[in-house]
Amino acid sequence: RFAGIVRLASTLALPALIGLLAPPHLAQAQPGSFQTAEAARKGKPAPKKTAPKESNGYAAMPLAERVGIQFDLAWTGHHNGLIDGEFNEKAVAAVKAFQRDNGFRESGVLAPPERAQLAALSKAAQARAGWTMVEDKATGAQVGLPAKLTPNMTRAGSGTRWSSAQGQVQIETFRIREPGTTLAAVFEQQKRQPPNRRPGVNLLRDDFFILSGLQGLKKFYVRAQIRDLEVRGLTILYDQATEGIMDPVTVAMG
Repeated sequence: RFAGIVRLASTLALPALIGLLAPPHLAQAQPGSFQTAEAARKGKPAPKKTAPKESNGYAAMPLAERVGIQFDLAWTGHHNGLIDGEFNEKAVAAVKAFQRDNGFRESGVLAPPERAQLAALSKAAQARAGWTMVEDKATGAQVGLPAKLTPNMTRAGSGTRWSSAQGQVQIETFRIREPGTTLAAVFEQQKRQPPNRRPGVNLLRDDFFILSGLQGLKKFYVRAQIRDLEVRGLTILYDQATEGIMDPVTVAMG
């Protein structure tokens, strides 16, 4: 289970769209995006997106609340996509999965008691991981971190690395500001370096990209964003044995 964000506005962090992560198979293109692009290439009208009936309950909901629901669903292991507040079929399915797992009716819309239980379960999961916001002095970003899982901090390249005692989990920020730097060039470089990196998800947009897959025997996740000719990003690397804990964390960070 994966997917979440380093939303770099001036930070890399979380639900208020400051986060930057989504685990190895969490950050996926939004449904219909590829069909729309293909239709445009062929000069055909883009297929209409029809939102599921259940998603109508989210239309009038403030963006911050929608993002908060996705963020909490990531911590409970039910949401493995971008935390962007968009309640498409995948997001509604995550709500239904949470309702099913907790004995509620699968309506796709959270009733107040259900929302309260989701928040409580998310808060407990965050506490177990030691979720906290820290300022990364190397990149000038705020980063959401599972502090109990990554207590060690060192400088690394252009950013900062947080890691577990034995290196099972590693989180590293980076910052690239050089003449001629483009997001596409950084994307291609990150796909190929280090040589043992095997991406399973490759998502490049105008202002951000996401990569995830395997790096040797570990899972990796990279998200970066360009702003003012500067690329800042975050890399998460962890043993597959820790995926039960780290997959939801990665989605929340993403």
